[in-house]
Amino acid sequence: MQSWGGAMEKVAELLGRAEELIDRGDYGAVVALLEPLQEEGNPEVICLLGFVCLNLEKYQEAINYLNQSLSLKPDYVLALVRRGLAYKALEQKQLATADFEQALTIDPKDHHDWRGRGIAFRELEQYEEAIASFDKAIKIQPKDYYAWLHRGTTLYKLDEYKEAFAAYNEAFKIQPENYNALVERGFFLQNLSRYEEALVDYDKALKIKSESYKDWLNRGNVLLNLGRYTKAIESFDRAIEIKDDDHNSWCSRGFSLGKLGRHEKALESFDRAIKIKDDDHYSWYHKGIALFDLGRYEDAIASYKKAIKIKPDSYEAWNNCATALHKLE
Repeated sequence: MQSWGGAMEKVAELLGRAEELIDRGDYGAVVALLEPLQEEGNPEVICLLGFVCLNLEKYQEAINYLNQSLSLKPDYVLALVRRGLAYKALEQKQLATADFEQALTIDPKDHHDWRGRGIAFRELEQYEEAIASFDKAIKIQPKDYYAWLHRGTTLYKLDEYKEAFAAYNEAFKIQPENYNALVERGFFLQNLSRYEEALVDYDKALKIKSESYKDWLNRGNVLLNLGRYTKAIESFDRAIEIKDDDHNSWCSRGFSLGKLGRHEKALESFDRAIKIKDDDHYSWYHKGIALFDLGRYEDAIASYKKAIKIKPDSYEAWNNCATALHKLE
């Protein structure tokens, strides 16, 4: 019979292995590794399963796991924060805020708690306090690359781009081929319009984990911004192949097709985007452009009006609608 100490060592070893798999974006392998341990009632194991579900966008499953974890360890800061993030993704704002605020009432005991506290502050838009918490986590454990990543993301929100980039690079010094770090830095570079550098990070990330529709979508948007429309469409097609009900992929695909003058095909993509999410003003707006370019001015006006109804302050939609009306005079 295995001793209690030996059992704990085995769990710690498996948790370490699971974190290595998460670093590679291999979430399926994490579930296969940890699910058999769920019945043992270890809150860290169950919390990590919730974290994996969060990354897989299985938000209700994540909440179920995190509820279990918190029933075993009510003062578990990371579990509260992760549940808050799941509630936020499900647009349950009050529940999310309650979790973030509760996390801040707990005295941090280790670098994990300080990191969780930092995430809570950031989600409550208290960015300076968030950075101070990440700094505490890093002081306790300088190799906590997640704390460095979150520090970078928070600095970006404060428009402190140079410091944010330095934080991302510190994370890379710790784990140069970390999937999550590559995706985070790629997105950061993309938002700074440093598209060639972002493309390098997304390509590296996709070599590690090729089945992430979000990474293919972001890669496609980078190529779109670089004017490489055919290559962009190839990336959007990969994103759609993985997840065909994401309206952003269809909308970006339509935009790229329009740039190539393939307006009928663009229209088909915008229609798919609208079928998935009919209150997205970008899809209606760009559908209007495709219809206008096809000379279908009345239909274009109807699409622009849909976009305006959803987003009344869309100057571009108002302007294009007026242009289409002028064409009918």
